[in-house]
Amino acid sequence: MEGRLAQLKVRVKEIRDLLDLMENLNKGVEIRNVLPENETGGFNCDQFRGSFDMEKTIILGHSYGGTTALFTLQEEPRIHMGICLDAWMFCLRHFNANTVDQPILFINMEDFQCDDSLRKMEEFVNPKDDGNGRRKILTFKETSHTDVSDLPLLLYLFPTWITSAVNWVIPLASKVNPFSVHQATISLCLDFINNHLTGG
Repeated sequence: MEGRLAQLKVRVKEIRDLLDLMENLNKGVEIRNVLPENETGGFNCDQFRGSFDMEKTIILGHSYGGTTALFTLQEEPRIHMGICLDAWMFCLRHFNANTVDQPILFINMEDFQCDDSLRKMEEFVNPKDDGNGRRKILTFKETSHTDVSDLPLLLYLFPTWITSAVNWVIPLASKVNPFSVHQATISLCLDFINNHLTGG
């Protein structure tokens, strides 16, 4: 567990570095060592000036990425919303949910979440939701943890025998079409963003 918490701190540092980079690009600051120099003098960072709305920054993660999103929301006020796709909550069982103020959407796959995990999510929702839906927990029934990842979508590109071999190693047995799960997830995320970040 200590190793996982240390990994979370590294991830938060990497996200902070990314935010710093985006802020500098947004200001047109020249970034060194991004791409190799060429005859034209290198990569023109000025083309990104004013391209990012840093007042509407969102973090989204799947599984341990969802854990990372929650941990980062506590540490980084420059992120204005979190979306957690089937977040792995075990690592956060001692985490104080009251330290996170931003809107959060949890989208879960039924077969991955247990009662302890859902109770931890409820700690994030109950104290902070003022009735306007800033914190939500949603679960797709009859779904598997990988349904919201890109793995099932990529497997459609390969012959059936490869899909069967992967399914033997990583069970992807879901009763729901993953394309439908993806489409519904995208719609829910966009609706949540529109309602709580862009002002509807």
